[in-house]
Amino acid sequence: MPQISLRELAGVGRGATGIVLTGLAVVTMTAATISWGVALAANDDLTGHTVDDRQLAAVLSAGHSCPMLSSSRLAGQLMAESGLNVAATDTASGGTGLAGLNDEDWKKWAPWPNAARTDTNAVVLALAHKMCGLSGELRMSGVGGDPWRMSLAAFRSGREAVVTAGGVPEEAQTYVDNATGYADYYQKLPQFGAAGTAGAAESVATGPAAEAVPLPAEFVAPVAAAGKYCPEVTSAAVAGEVMAASAFNPSRLGVAGREGIAQFRTDVWETYGPAGASAWDADVAIPAVGDVLCRLTDEFAGFEGDPYLLALAAFHSGPDTVRRAGGIPDAMTRAFLENAADYADYYRLDTRIGGGPAAQPSGSAPASAPASAPASAPGSAPASAGSPSGSAGPAAPKPADLVTFSYPSFTSANGLKLNGSAKVANGRLNLTTGLNQAGSAYSGTTIDPSRSFSTSFAGIITQPTDGYAFLLQSSGPGAIGGTGGGMGYSGIGPSIAVEFDTWRADNDPNSEQHIAVLPDGDLSTHLAWADVKFDMRVGTPTNVWIDYDAGAKKLSVYASQSTSKPGSPMLSHTIDLAKKFGGAKVYAGFGAGTGNTNLTDTRDWIANWTFTGK
Repeated sequence: MPQISLRELAGVGRGATGIVLTGLAVVTMTAATISWGVALAANDDLTGHTVDDRQLAAVLSAGHSCPMLSSSRLAGQLMAESGLNVAATDTASGGTGLAGLNDEDWKKWAPWPNAARTDTNAVVLALAHKMCGLSGELRMSGVGGDPWRMSLAAFRSGREAVVTAGGVPEEAQTYVDNATGYADYYQKLPQFGAAGTAGAAESVATGPAAEAVPLPAEFVAPVAAAGKYCPEVTSAAVAGEVMAASAFNPSRLGVAGREGIAQFRTDVWETYGPAGASAWDADVAIPAVGDVLCRLTDEFAGFEGDPYLLALAAFHSGPDTVRRAGGIPDAMTRAFLENAADYADYYRLDTRIGGGPAAQPSGSAPASAPASAPASAPGSAPASAGSPSGSAGPAAPKPADLVTFSYPSFTSANGLKLNGSAKVANGRLNLTTGLNQAGSAYSGTTIDPSRSFSTSFAGIITQPTDGYAFLLQSSGPGAIGGTGGGMGYSGIGPSIAVEFDTWRADNDPNSEQHIAVLPDGDLSTHLAWADVKFDMRVGTPTNVWIDYDAGAKKLSVYASQSTSKPGSPMLSHTIDLAKKFGGAKVYAGFGAGTGNTNLTDTRDWIANWTFTGK
C-alpha cells in the first residue's frame, strides 16, 4: 500500500512549490487507513488524535502566549503538522518533530538555554512564540484577514508568500483548513474548556474566584491533619488549595487528568502521593496535600521567591514546569495561586482547624512572581526581612544615602507614583492597557546620580506597540510624556531614557526593534542604540539589567529573554549623570505609550523591579 506523508497531504514545505498529487482515487481509498489519521474532509468532519497529558499540559500553558492563540488552536496546529507524533521526520511544513520546527526555527525560538528538542514543553512553547511573532510581523506588513489563519499560512509557506498573496497562498490552503478544523474539534472537548462540559469547571481554579464555601464538616479532620506536616503549610492554606481546585468536590475530574478533591496531577501523585492510595479518596488526598506541599517547599527553598508559592505552583502545574520556568510559569497558574491565597484568608478564621483572628497562614499573600515571567527573572529577589513575603512595598533603604528597593511583583502601588494610564493589577505594573495611551510610574524615593547603581526588571509587550522606557529624571514623580512613540517620556527633561522600541518611526535607527539611550525626552537623539535580535513583542518577558559605574561614568544595558544575565552588555554609553542632572536628585521609573492602530490588545507591563544603590 502506498505511504502518504503529512507533507504530501498538506502541500510541500515552507517556501517551496506545491506538489501535484496524482492518483486521487488511490488517495481517497487509502487516506482513511493512514496510521496518523489526518483527514481530507471538510473542517467539521475532522477528528484529532487524543492529546496525551504531557502535550495537554504544554498546550494549555503555551496557549496564553499572545491574544491570537489558544490551547485548542495550538493542538489543532500540532495535529495538522505532525499528527501529534513527537518523532515525525517529514511534517506538513517540512520540519521535524511534534511542532514541525526546522533547525533555524529552533535556534531562534528555543524558549530557554539548552532546551532539548525532545522536551514537549519547550517545543510547544517555541511554536507558540513563533506563531505570535509571525502574527506581529504580518500586521506590521499590512496583511489583513484572520490573524490565526494568516499566521498558519506564514508558518507553512513563509511570511513573504503571505504578503505577496495578500492572504493565504493556494499551496497553504489545505494546511490552514486542516489546522483550523482540528482546532474546532479540540475546542469542543472538556480538556480545552468547552462550555457546558466538565472542563469548564477549570474556571474554579483559573478564573475569577468564586465565593468561598464553609469547610464541610466531613473534611475538617483531614484538613486539620494536613496542616501538621510543617510550619510553612497551614490547615487554612490547604483548605484554600482544595477550594480553589475543586470547591470540595471529591468526584471532580479536571483538565489534564487532575483527579479528585485536591486535583492531584498524575505525575505529582505518582511521585509524591502515598503508595497504594488513591487521589480519589478525600480522606487520604487532603492530608497528602499538606505532605506534598511541605516536601515541594523544601525542594524549592533554593529558588528565588517564596518557596511555598513555588511549591503550590508546582503542585498545580508540575514541578518540572516550575523548574524550567524558574518560577511561576504562566497566567493560569498565577490565577490559581491568587484564588488559593484569597480562600486561605477566609479559612484562617475557622476555629475548627486552629484558626482565629490572629492566625496567618504561610502563602496567604498573592503570588510573588509575575504572570508569563520567571520568578528568577531580574527583580524577583525575596522580600526583605522586615516585610511580608511577596509584599509589593519596597525594602527598607540601606544606611546613609544608598537607595535599595525591590518589587518581586506589584501587588500594590506602595512607594510608587502612577500617572496617566499606569495602574497596578494582577501583580504587574501595567503602564498601558489599550490604544492611544501614555503611562508612567516613578519611585517616590529620590536617587543620587553621582553614585553607582544597578537596576533590573522584566518588561512585557503583548503586541507590536511603540514600547516602553526606563527613566531617570529630575522633573518630579508626576512627570509623563506623550502617547504612541512618545512612550510616556517624550518632552521630559532633564532626563535619560533607556527605551525598548518595537515600532520603527521616521526618527528611529534603521532597526525594527531596538534598545537606545536618549536624552531629555528628545525622540530624535539616540546617544547609543543596539538592534535586538529576539522578538520583544510577543508577550515573552524581556529581562533587563542596567548598571551605572559612577567612577567610569559608564551606563551599560544588558537584555535577554533568558533569566540569566548575559556576559556582555547589549549597549554601553559614557555619560556623567551627576553633571547631567546638575547635582540634583532624580526619580527612577518607567514610561510607555501606545498609538492608534488596528491592534486590539496592546499592553506594556513591568513584571518586577529591583534597584540597588552602591
